[in-house]
Amino acid sequence: MEYLPYPHLKRGLKEDELKSVFYKLLDALEYIHKNNICHRDIKPENILYDREKQVFKIIDFGISKNMKLRGRYEEMYTKTGTLYYKAPEMFDGGSYSEKVDSWAVGITLYEMIVGVTPFASEYLG
Repeated sequence: MEYLPYPHLKRGLKEDELKSVFYKLLDALEYIHKNNICHRDIKPENILYDREKQVFKIIDFGISKNMKLRGRYEEMYTKTGTLYYKAPEMFDGGSYSEKVDSWAVGITLYEMIVGVTPFASEYLG
């Protein structure tokens, strides 16, 4: 396995740097989704980033899901992932799609700009 000396994605990136990282992150999500993988736990701690080289890596595919089995799309129902980054449909009890990764990217971007996830205060009391 490759050693990655990068820290995880942290707050404090400049606007241009943040924009670049997130465009690349969306490209990476498009790639894994085209290959029928849903990550299901996108968050800053699962994105390693080297500011000097402008390189990032998505890690921790431990709860990812292959969306096709024997050439057929498989519904996803498991309520998995990190609470603050979960898409609303993951709480409804029905099925969900790879779009949950896009939701998590949005939450991650929000956190990178504001410094806290958008719904954190509701859970912290």
